[in-house]
Amino acid sequence: MTLNYDCIRDILIFIEENLGYEESESGIPTNHQSITRKKLIDNSKFLIYNREEVSYAFEQLVREELLLTRDKPVYINGNLIRVEVIGLTFKGHELLTAIENEEVWKTAKEASKKKGGLPLGAMVYGIKTAVNSIMINPNVSGNITSNINLIRKALGL
Repeated sequence: MTLNYDCIRDILIFIEENLGYEESESGIPTNHQSITRKKLIDNSKFLIYNREEVSYAFEQLVREELLLTRDKPVYINGNLIRVEVIGLTFKGHELLTAIENEEVWKTAKEASKKKGGLPLGAMVYGIKTAVNSIMINPNVSGNITSNINLIRKALGL
C-alpha cells in the first residue's frame, strides 16, 4: 500500500482543527474530544481519498506516535483494531508546523518528485532546514510564503 502524504497532512490538519476539550461541569477543560478511525474515514473532508488511503494514513500516524490516543491502541495480528484519537502529540504538532503552509508543502512535494520520491521524514527535514535558514538569515525579511523562492533554492529546485 502506498502512503498518501496529502492524506497524512489533511488528517493532521483535521485533528488539530476539530479536536479540543469537551465542556466540563467545573469549567476547567479536562476531557478531550475524540475521534475513531471510522468517524474520520466517514467525514466528508476525506471523500477525495479512497477509504483504504485514509485508513492506512491514519494507522501510520498512530504507529509513529504522531497522534495522541485516549488509551493504548489495540492491535491483533499486527492490525490496528481499536483506537480513539484525542489530538496530536508534540511530534505531530512539529510535523504539522513544517508542512501546514500550502506553498511550502507544494514546494516540498515538487522537490521530492524531482528527486524520485522522498520519505516524509526527509521532506520535513528539508522543509525545516530551509525554513530555519531563512529565519536566521539577517538579510531576509517577510514571512515564509514571501520567501518561497529561498525555500525552493534550499530544497534544490
